[in-house]
Amino acid sequence: PPPKGSRAGRRPVVVFVTGGAWIIGYKAWGALLGWALSRQGVLVVSLDYRNFPQGLVKDMVDDVELGVDWVFRNIDLYGGDRRRVHLVGQSAGAHLGLLALLRRAACCGGQAHQLRG
Repeated sequence: PPPKGSRAGRRPVVVFVTGGAWIIGYKAWGALLGWALSRQGVLVVSLDYRNFPQGLVKDMVDDVELGVDWVFRNIDLYGGDRRRVHLVGQSAGAHLGLLALLRRAACCGGQAHQLRG
């Protein structure tokens, strides 16, 4: 990896949250997306979350938020660029990703600069 603090050579990152009607989503469903994007130089992190009935929507959002936080804390160890992290969700995963972002925005009092990891 590049020297610490350097953005040279750092790769963009996609955090993917799969769909599944909140009951059958599974992180491995992002494998094809990960394969396609990685061929373009993008790092892909496919998150998992509790499905119903093991968890309610609040629990699922907690899981997504924890996953996104992990990415911001650790992606530099894998050559990722913390300034180019994109959250992508499909169906229920898009819903959960948006709720996680809205929760973070509400906690930050609308201060957009604090939304970054």
